[in-house]
Order: sequence, then C-alpha cells, then structure tokens
Amino acid sequence: MISLHYRNNAMRHRGLHESMMYDTFRQYKNAIKVQNDTDRLKEQIATRFVWHVCEWAHVKFN
Repeated sequence: MISLHYRNNAMRHRGLHESMMYDTFRQYKNAIKVQNDTDRLKEQIATRFVWHVCEWAHVKFN
C-alpha cells in the first residue's frame, strides 16, 4: 500500500492524485447523468400511467 500522507512523497504521487481526481470526476458526471436519465424515465412512466388510467376510465364510464 502506498502512503500518500508524507510531504516528501507528495511530488511522487502527484500523477496518482491527478489520475484519481479525473477518475472520480468522471464517476460523478456519470452518476449525475444516470440520475437525470432516471428522473426523465420516471416522468415518462408516470405520464403513460396517467394516460392509460384516463383511457380506461373513458372506456369504462362512457
């Protein structure tokens, strides 16, 4: 295991930190995209459900 807490190791591990920083940011962006896609999908499903309820009620009660 690499110790990243000592000052003399800071410069040697700069590339590692940069790589981890970019990787973490990519993961964050992906999580936000998945969350947005999920929210959009929930809206679409709710809209379709309401539409089917309205159609069912129209057929049943008219």
